[in-house]
Amino acid sequence: MVDSVVRVERQSERVLMQNMVLDNGLLSVITVYASHLRKLDKEKESFWNELFQLVSSIPQNEMVVLAGYMNGHVENVRR
Repeated sequence: MVDSVVRVERQSERVLMQNMVLDNGLLSVITVYASHLRKLDKEKESFWNELFQLVSSIPQNEMVVLAGYMNGHVENVRR
């Protein structure tokens, strides 16, 4: 698979994208590490805006894999 990689680009300290040519087209793999819960809302919003811009810039005919730590959490809400 290493030979299929045509580009690796660090978008920021939390986002990396690599492009691979496969038999059935171009694959963009985006690896992310989301802002921590203790970060300022401004930092979190900046991360999500950056990711949205990046994903939006990929042509619709390309395959995309988005992977990484999104810093999600599950809450236990008792009623």
